[in-house]
Amino acid sequence: MRIFVLFFAISWADAQSKYPETISVLQTVYSGEMQVHLSYLGFAQKANSENYPNIAHLFLALANSELIHARNFRKFLSDLGTDVKEISKPETKILSTKENLKSTTKEPISQYKEIERMK
Repeated sequence: MRIFVLFFAISWADAQSKYPETISVLQTVYSGEMQVHLSYLGFAQKANSENYPNIAHLFLALANSELIHARNFRKFLSDLGTDVKEISKPETKILSTKENLKSTTKEPISQYKEIERMK
């Protein structure tokens, strides 16, 4: 048992020292996925309140997809022995459903550009 604990401690320290940039990127991406997840939940509530139940379902599906991504990144960070920083509630403005749909199409494009910039 002591050997396993020692190996785990060494592996954790190794990951922290060998992959600081990777860990930083994973934390940033995790935070981004959670921010978008929470935004989509707000958009879904707005769509429901404006009597657009199908659009609300779309936003809920998108929110759940982002949550799955966030959980995966959280698991990667956990496997590397890194504490995952909790995120604050997003500063997303909840506008009309029409405006929320427009902003939803802009966000993935800007995320893609950010990923390309990081390569």
